[in-house]
Amino acid sequence: MEGVTSILVLTGIELEFQQVRRQVLVKYLNALLVRAADMKQLKHRANWAVFDVALVSYNLPEYEAHKVMLFLEKHFPALPLILILDKRRKFIEDAIGIDIRKFF
Repeated sequence: MEGVTSILVLTGIELEFQQVRRQVLVKYLNALLVRAADMKQLKHRANWAVFDVALVSYNLPEYEAHKVMLFLEKHFPALPLILILDKRRKFIEDAIGIDIRKFF
């Protein structure tokens, strides 16, 4: 039996989560995906599993992506982070006020 890949998905948009879920399950059939829509849910769900990776949506409201990445870096420094970008938006590091390269 294959191991389970545990993925923490942070997105405020249900449709975006479903799209990510479909894409992940194509490659990892046994993936456990846990969704958090905001910081409150993240703090509650972050310890539900030992996550292999966190997928963070840039579309979180009011620069929540910035707060989420800082929270994860502080509490789970070994957890890899992947930023989900909407292809219609241009990512600008100044918009969230951090050097995103330090997370990769």
